[in-house]
Amino acid sequence: MSAMKFLIGVDIQDLRKFRRIINRGGDKFLGKVFTEREIGYCYRFRDPVPHLAARFSAKEAFIKALKPILVGRSFDWNEVEVVSSSGKPIFNFSERLKNIFKELGVREVELSLSHSGNYAVAVVFILRNAEPGGP
Repeated sequence: MSAMKFLIGVDIQDLRKFRRIINRGGDKFLGKVFTEREIGYCYRFRDPVPHLAARFSAKEAFIKALKPILVGRSFDWNEVEVVSSSGKPIFNFSERLKNIFKELGVREVELSLSHSGNYAVAVVFILRNAEPGGP
């Protein structure tokens, strides 16, 4: 078995500031950062802001975790989608990102979200081959 390496990303959002960002940026901001499915899910709640902020944190934490190995590559916010699978948040990735993961030896991406009081937080763990392109 080849050696594995963990990459970790964490992000926290102040809900008061995030609410102001949404109020200022409106649909343009939402459409740039979130998929239609994410927006629909979050707006099912009386207050969608904590749910949107948690998903934004997830994407930021993902970027932070992946940054050391993403050299020279970029992707759009909408290529990373947070969905709920049996109550657990998981990522859905675009096919293009999945192909980049194969090149970089990314084996698994795990996500944890939470929001309470005035904050939303996300933690992302990425498991990858120590040597890109390995099994």
